[in-house]
Amino acid sequence: CQKHIGNYLIFVPSYQYLFQLKNVMKKITSSINNIDLIFQTRKMTELQKGSFLKRFEEFGTRTLLAFAVLGSHFNEGIDLQGEKLSGVFVIGTGMPQISPEREIMTQYYAEEFEGGRAYGYQYPGFNRVQQAVGRLIRSEQDVGFAILIDDRYSSPEYRTIFPDDWSVKQFDKYQDLLSEIAIFWQDRN
Repeated sequence: CQKHIGNYLIFVPSYQYLFQLKNVMKKITSSINNIDLIFQTRKMTELQKGSFLKRFEEFGTRTLLAFAVLGSHFNEGIDLQGEKLSGVFVIGTGMPQISPEREIMTQYYAEEFEGGRAYGYQYPGFNRVQQAVGRLIRSEQDVGFAILIDDRYSSPEYRTIFPDDWSVKQFDKYQDLLSEIAIFWQDRN
């Protein structure tokens, strides 16, 4: 995020993960002057949600890192057009928690089709991921990048379900990713 001043949404798998990440991120960014952090909280009121989204109205002078839970209110139904959003990070694959209902669905699809687990967990999870990435490009003028963070994305099960219009690249080294992001923004300036 230091390669380009902008607003970034970081989606995490759960509130527990968000709470742990909050403490780490505050320590990491405490010595960096131009980064602001905001975090979704459980059971936000409409006013709190509005305040969270209002932070995206400011852009160009400081970097905003906004953390939210994948599959929550901020995962869909919000429009952050233009420079309001420069990038989206998704940590995890969005798979729903194991539940009796989900297990029944998995068994049903296993009997009717091959790949019951994919229908019960993988596809609904990846739908959340697509919705999160969909916050980024809301019009033809929007520019930004999405980074999916999870080793499972390199597996054939995931590689086959990426949308055709996604330009997917895999990075094993952090420095290679940083170089790609720098080139991405350089090409747009």
